[in-house]
Amino acid sequence: TVNSVINANLGLTVSGGPLNVGTTAANGQPLNVFGPLTANNRLTATGIVNLTPPPRNGVRLDRPFNQYLSVPTTSINLTGGFTIQAWVYVTAYGQFTRILDFGVGSQNDNILFGIDSDGFVFGQVYKGTVAGTLVRLTAANAPGSRVLLNTWTHVAFSVDQNGSARIYIKGSLWLNFPADATLIPNNVSRGSNFLGRSNFGGDSYFSGLLSEVSLWNTALPSTSINTTTPTGSESGLVGYWRMNEAAGGFAFNSITNSGVGNATLVSSATFSSAFDRVQTALSWFVENYSTLATWRATADRLTHFEDALSRHEA
Repeated sequence: TVNSVINANLGLTVSGGPLNVGTTAANGQPLNVFGPLTANNRLTATGIVNLTPPPRNGVRLDRPFNQYLSVPTTSINLTGGFTIQAWVYVTAYGQFTRILDFGVGSQNDNILFGIDSDGFVFGQVYKGTVAGTLVRLTAANAPGSRVLLNTWTHVAFSVDQNGSARIYIKGSLWLNFPADATLIPNNVSRGSNFLGRSNFGGDSYFSGLLSEVSLWNTALPSTSINTTTPTGSESGLVGYWRMNEAAGGFAFNSITNSGVGNATLVSSATFSSAFDRVQTALSWFVENYSTLATWRATADRLTHFEDALSRHEA
């Protein structure tokens, strides 16, 4: 484990075990190699190799296994407004995929926030069993706001005390929805609360990684919606699941005594560090070394053949 950036200008040999580069498990650092890179004598990279890990940890959710997180019953009052924020790393789109869905059950006082099958973000509130207006980004009203696959993206959804909703992507305001009373949630106890899963049958489970999911009992102003990590002491912050635990079955709420609990990992969902994905990247090169070597050998032969032709023509 190296606690700073590695710049290997003369060569780097890894003879066994993983190669971890970073200051902590939550803060990976780039690996820049400007010379030979040899791993277990099976991988040699003679060009420039830059393997920069994704910038954060998170909970890995695999859709085929119906993985998600569950939060205990909460009676937090959100009638005065609310904000939901999260970092998402989406590996596959799905129908009405949820980032957060808190409710009494299916179509019952739900507060939901997610990403649809076209990659655009949406939010909605149910008052009892009556659906409020669906607030949604589209290619028409917010071109360029689609959440891209395999990329960390910060997303946020807020509703103020008058029912005016806003959606943000990467800290920028993309939709400012006028006041709508159907978006003001009821003050009820909600006992069916999920991260990465819908309360509604037929909706897709989240596919990818969730990180730094936060719930606020106020509509944050636009100036407060940014990609900066909360300290945990901000006013109005009632739920903050950092998801930076190294292992275990819970993503802990960093805000104590707020009336919102820890999130339980369900169906063998796991924590994923930035280093996991660096190791995966290195493993791909090692496992595909024979194929890469064949490509390199073919390219070398073609180059030599071209040189021979040039000499002959000369």
